[in-house]
Amino acid sequence: MEEFDVVIVGGGVVGSCIAWELSKFELRVAIVERNLDVGFGGSKGSAGVIHAFQLPLNSLKGRLCLLGNALYDSLSRELGFKFMRVGLLLVALTVIEAFVLVAAYIYFRIMGIRVRLVWGRELRRIEPGLKGGIAALLFPQAGIVSPFEVIHACVEGAVANGVKLFLGVEVRGFSFEDRWVFVETSKGVIRCRWVVNAAGLYSDEVSRVAGFDKFRIVPLRGAHIVFEGSPKYRHLVAEVPLRVDPRTKGGGALITVSGRALWGPNLDLVPRGREDNPVERWDYEAILSRYSRLVNPGGPPIKAYAGLRAATEDGDFYFRVEREGFINIGGIQSPGLTAAPAIAKLVVRILSRHMSLRPKRRVERRARPLRLSDDLWRVDELVGIDPGYGR
Repeated sequence: MEEFDVVIVGGGVVGSCIAWELSKFELRVAIVERNLDVGFGGSKGSAGVIHAFQLPLNSLKGRLCLLGNALYDSLSRELGFKFMRVGLLLVALTVIEAFVLVAAYIYFRIMGIRVRLVWGRELRRIEPGLKGGIAALLFPQAGIVSPFEVIHACVEGAVANGVKLFLGVEVRGFSFEDRWVFVETSKGVIRCRWVVNAAGLYSDEVSRVAGFDKFRIVPLRGAHIVFEGSPKYRHLVAEVPLRVDPRTKGGGALITVSGRALWGPNLDLVPRGREDNPVERWDYEAILSRYSRLVNPGGPPIKAYAGLRAATEDGDFYFRVEREGFINIGGIQSPGLTAAPAIAKLVVRILSRHMSLRPKRRVERRARPLRLSDDLWRVDELVGIDPGYGR
């Protein structure tokens, strides 16, 4: 039986960010992940967008989205992952949409969101790739990352600072005794002071086996299309929604950090299993129809994929200390990737009220890995050092 101060259940973006933050303190921390690698739950379906805002702004996910967005610059410097603030353009294609846009601009300014209202010629200068548009709101804080890179950077940084990673280990139960929590897993029992449930699509099931039947996860599928070549636009682009479309959840003509066009996601409200994420024909047709009126992707579609959102029944995040020793974090759907660093800071703040958190004198920083795509001129040199670069 191994003993830890904190056991994090789940190695997705939330669990990995929490592990990185806790690794900065003199604590014994473990991540328990049921998959054979981190990031293979709901996080793998993320589009990689760091949202500038999330409505409603006063919801838990709205507040954590804004806090998380502000943390990404420092997090990317600490861990060496690629983060680009490319900005979001919310475009009005019609006069009616332009009126809605002006009202939205006033609202966002009142609420303290960084935004610019751009018209006609200035809009064409800012985004020459637009096919049309009367006006647009520019949110410069919107950005992009690779979700896998964020997760691996956090976990690699955490492990370098002493966090233990258990892969292919499933949590099956909990028992509480005095100030200890006994975590029953498929590989044995772990004893700890605190459990942080960040199990994503399975967070409600983990909560129930701990005795807290407080929320339900309703998996909602969303599809994306990836295109060949470089996109013919510079920003994340979406159209002003005049009405709420039940078959989308935000979404837009997006860009990846590797320089491809990525369109989506849409939203399938049909209940599905937690591993059931096919791409249907209507997904493909709806996404192409929705965004082809805004921009040109720059090349033909080469891939379609879908992911599942770990949504709660009320749509908001669920974050609660259920009892001494157990924190529940559930319903982390979009903008969960954006909010993850803020969620991690909040977990640290909660734990600091219950245990002594002594910062480490030295925290190992993860060096930014070499990107061959950024150093193509060095290919011959690198192959000479390591033949693996030639594969």
